[in-house]
Amino acid sequence: LGASNSPINLENKSIFGTWMIQHSGAYITGTTHCGCPWLVLGNVYGIRDRSGNLGALQAPVAALNELLDKTDFCAGLANVEGRFVLFRETDGVLQVATDRFGKTEVFIQESSSGSNIASDLSLLDEDPGSAGFNQEGLVHMITYYGYCPPKRDTIYAGVSRLGIGECLNISDRG
Repeated sequence: LGASNSPINLENKSIFGTWMIQHSGAYITGTTHCGCPWLVLGNVYGIRDRSGNLGALQAPVAALNELLDKTDFCAGLANVEGRFVLFRETDGVLQVATDRFGKTEVFIQESSSGSNIASDLSLLDEDPGSAGFNQEGLVHMITYYGYCPPKRDTIYAGVSRLGIGECLNISDRG
């Protein structure tokens, strides 16, 4: 894809203003024609056309720039194939979405230090269990789904997950 596989540390660096992002693995970055920076963590394999055919990405940055410029952020991602988390900043709002099947987990924790987003519970700033347990999530995990609570839930009261087809918008204005 032309993307880098070298480790990046975007913490305290400013492609997203005040947002801190740390990642190791494949990534692609770009800026839309309207000046909105974006970052894909993971792999994008192609974009489906209107007839549903998957086209290989010859120039992934240009294709994603065009897609993110022309369509609603979440709706446009329904045609993108891969396993990824996509971040885009526009007017002080950080938008976060995953691939159309939600294969990459995005955990969300609101804490005293602000909003925390992570792909693994161990990466959250505060102990996920500090707010107690989500009884509904525990019941579903044990009785209905085997080992996982429903997609938007976790077993922790203070932590949720981004659902399939959902986008998260976080404002730096509070």
